[in-house]
Amino acid sequence: MTISMSRLPSSLRRQREKSAFALRRQKATILIALVAVSGTTLLVEPWESRPNVDWWQGVEAIIGIATLAVAVLLWVGETTENWESSLPKRLKAVYLFEGQPVMVCEDSCLAAETDIRAMAQQMGAQINGGRNLELSPVFDIVSPRTETLPGAGTVRRYEIRMSLSRLPQRVAEIRQGEDDPIAVIRRHIVGGEVIDETVSGYTL
Repeated sequence: MTISMSRLPSSLRRQREKSAFALRRQKATILIALVAVSGTTLLVEPWESRPNVDWWQGVEAIIGIATLAVAVLLWVGETTENWESSLPKRLKAVYLFEGQPVMVCEDSCLAAETDIRAMAQQMGAQINGGRNLELSPVFDIVSPRTETLPGAGTVRRYEIRMSLSRLPQRVAEIRQGEDDPIAVIRRHIVGGEVIDETVSGYTL
């Protein structure tokens, strides 16, 4: 029975994608590791069946297994890091005034980690009707995480939280017009389409 990738839980889809990435990039390394494991296993036969083998040879075999285990762990970590770096990047920017969210932009495409702050400033100005935001020096970049988004597959999501020294003009206008003192502008991007909406409050 064939199971569609779209029907698998997101955690299993990510694991399957990561395994496929490792096989594509590290076929030779995997083959060498398998050969090394097989060879080491032959060395570590029960000592009572090999009376002519002294204890030092057994210690050497154990050291060899431990070294191989460490190498495999390092390889798994490196492969995971490379896989995550290869994923499409998405940015979520949260704009805070007096510690509370006033504007949010979710799931915009990000070219590189080094572009996070500049991208967030540009998106904030766009949401504010083309007017630059008055930013304070305080900002916080949240540790990235791997997520599965509907219609986008597995992505690497980044998040930045930027503090404002003044309430954006567009937010002030919306709050006054809708008589909602906690109105928040939320922009999210779905399938390349930009959707703006006003929500009453926003929980981080």
